Order: sequence, then structure tokens, then C-alpha cells
Amino acid sequence: MIARHAPPYKFRAKLRSPLALTCFAKKSTPRCALYFDMTVAAKIGISRPPLPQSAGFILVATLFAIAVIGIGAAYFASRVDGLRSAAFLQNAESEANREIMVISQTLMQAALVNPITERGLVAKSAPNEPLVLDGRWYRISDTAQISIQDERGLISLNINDDQQLRKLLSAMGVPVERHDRLIDTLRDYVDIDDLKRLNGAERRDYAESNLPPPAYDFFASRDELRRIPGWRDLINELEIHGSPGAAERFMSYFSVHRLPAINANTAPRLVLQSVGGIDPLRIRALLEQRRIAAFKNFGELGSFTDGLVDTENITLVGADTWRFTYQRDDLAFLIECRIVISSSAEDKAIQFNECRRRPRNSLVGDADIEEFAQIFGGLSLKKSSGTIQTSIAANPSTNAPLNSGKTSLLSPSRTSLNREASQRESDQPQLSWLKLEAGLGRTVTESATDTTNSVSVPAPRQ
Repeated sequence: MIARHAPPYKFRAKLRSPLALTCFAKKSTPRCALYFDMTVAAKIGISRPPLPQSAGFILVATLFAIAVIGIGAAYFASRVDGLRSAAFLQNAESEANREIMVISQTLMQAALVNPITERGLVAKSAPNEPLVLDGRWYRISDTAQISIQDERGLISLNINDDQQLRKLLSAMGVPVERHDRLIDTLRDYVDIDDLKRLNGAERRDYAESNLPPPAYDFFASRDELRRIPGWRDLINELEIHGSPGAAERFMSYFSVHRLPAINANTAPRLVLQSVGGIDPLRIRALLEQRRIAAFKNFGELGSFTDGLVDTENITLVGADTWRFTYQRDDLAFLIECRIVISSSAEDKAIQFNECRRRPRNSLVGDADIEEFAQIFGGLSLKKSSGTIQTSIAANPSTNAPLNSGKTSLLSPSRTSLNREASQRESDQPQLSWLKLEAGLGRTVTESATDTTNSVSVPAPRQ
């Protein structure tokens, strides 16, 4: 529609679109203007033109590519972190192996030139710093600790002392009705004949259970207990129902030495609990006294016994085999080795061998007695008529404690034990002479110029 007006001859054109044209003439000069009419635009509605069909595919492909790139970046980042962690652990293990080699060589040299008494390995350069062989920990560097356990303080699998073994099983809480089975299978495993004891097992029984045949020889390692019927069941019970490392702690009380009697100066509490003649009610006092000073004669030990000392089952002298355990702060496992002292051998007077990894939670402790008793049948130890009696507080049909809530009491015991260990870490003894001879530790190296004055290290509290 066109609107006409008088001079100056102005007209306006409105089309069916938001655009409008206005023309006018002023002073004989025509002028026109094109403008956007918002009112018309709102009435007819204006929208964006539709995208081509290929635009959606391009968007999806772009998002997919971004997702693939993100997943690939995350994968490579995890691989880099894994390789970095593996390199760190490998470096820590290499450093641990180096330290173990240095410490072992130093220990073997010290064992050759220094006396080994009831106190342990006594260095002539530092007589007040004996290396006690009862499993206590010594900090040997800023990140490493060592522990040496005289194997005569443990129960030997190669000594045919059934009475001693029964007492240990009772102290561990194993029901009496299972003792015959355990002892007979243990003896059948090492004897050279194929005659089956009443409750034992021979080659045919092992084949039926899909187990390797018996060794028919002395035990070479305590790990062989996992292959023996009866013992295998006990270890499985500990792995299923016990706390982490319970099975390893159970086997740690056994050794393969061949010397009779138990060393009262190095035996842990659970082993002392099974030694005939020692008063079970005074074992804790015995351990406290032993950490101050080792027992030099049976007269000093007499106050902790029920009467006469049974010299056939108790001794104050260690074995010729030591269990060496190395712990490093940045390793998730322990390294356990065996030191064998055979002075009669001309070629190798001392051997350092059989190194293997052990879990960190395999260290024995006082809480083991209560835990084993709860798992194996809830046996409680008590003193009666000079012997160790047991009372069963379990359901015989299920071999489980009647009060299931008792199991929760085990964790605080081990937790408190770990807390006490961490609290006394600051006053943990340090073998200055061993660190000096092995070249470990800056503090010892600085004082290496004066070796006449030995450092007296207080015994750690238990």
C-alpha cells in the first residue's frame, strides 16, 4: 500500500515483511530509507533457518572424538602413575636388598669374632649393646629396622616331643580332640616308612586330597605345614576367620631347628605358655625381667617356675640358627632370612640363606593367644595343680564360640598392641656398633672417631 501526500511528496510502502520503505522529496531531491519494522516482525514471527542434516552428525562425531581423547589421556595418565609407582617400589626394594646384604655380612663377621652368650651377640667394641635374639626390633637406619629371633625360642617341627607340642596346641586354643590327628599326621609326614598311624596320613591319603606326597624327611621350612592334612585345616580356619596375617603368625611360632628344649631367654609369650614348669601366671613378669637382663642361670629363673626347673625342656642357651627379619618403612612387606652358624664347617662357618617375603601383619604378639583360642574353639587357659588346664567355651558341633560378640574383643587387643609399639618407637634401641661397622646411619658415622666410649642403650619396654 502506498500513501501519497502533498509536497514535499512523501510516500511510504509497507510490504508483507518486517521491512518498510519510506521515500520523500525535499527541495527537489528525492530520498528513500529502508528500515526494519519490529511490529510486523513480531506479528509474522521470525526463526533461524534450519541447520543442514550433516550438522548433527558432525556434532556427534566431535563429541565422540573428545570422549575418546579424554579416555586415552586418563589411560595414559594411569599408566604413567603405575610405572612411577613401580619404579619407586623397585628402587626401594633394591635399596632394601643392598642394606640386607651389608647388614648380613656385618652380622656374620660379628658372629665369628664376638661371643654369643645368654644375653645374645655381645660386641667387644660395645659390650653394653648386645644384640638380643628374642625378636625385639632395632632401628638400623632412618628407614629400616631389623629383628633377630633365636629359633630355639620356638617350637621345632623336627623334634619328636609330642608332649611339648600338645601343650603348645592347648595354649593356642586348639581343642584336645584334634591333637591326635595333628600329631600323627605330622609324624607320618617326616618318617621314612609308609605305615599309617591311627590318625595319620600317608601317600594314598595325600593323593586322595590332591596334595603333594609326604616329604619323608626333616622339615626344611615351616611353610610345609600347609601341605599336611589337619594342619592345613587349621591354617585355612585362621585365613577365613582370623584377622589379616593370623595364619602367618600361627606358623611363625614353629621352626625347623633340631635342638631340644626351649630357650627361656628368647621364647615369645605363647611358647612360654606351653613350657612345662613355668608358672603361667608369672610369664608377663618373666618377660619384663628378661628385657632388663637375661637369665644367666636356672637359679634366677626359679622364681618364675612352679617348682624344680625342668632342664630337659628349658634351657638358657640359644640355637645355631637365627631368624633374621628386615622391615623398611617404604616397603609393604617384610623380608625374612635365615642365619645358620656352623663353626665346625670349614668352608662356610656362617650361612645367610632362604630369604623370602612375609606380610607386615605376620609379626607375633600377645593378642595371638586370645585370637587363636577364639577361632579354634574358645579355649581359656588357667592354672590348676601346676599344669595348664583348658576349659571349652564353644559349641562342639560348630566349633565356634557361643558368644559371637567375643570376636570383636580381639581387634582392640591387637590395636592397642600396635599403638604401644608405635609409642615406644622413639626410644627404640639402636645398635651403634652394627651401624658403624655396616656404614649405615649419619649419626654413627659422625661419632666414628671415638669408639672407646660405648653407648648404653636402654632395653625397650614390652
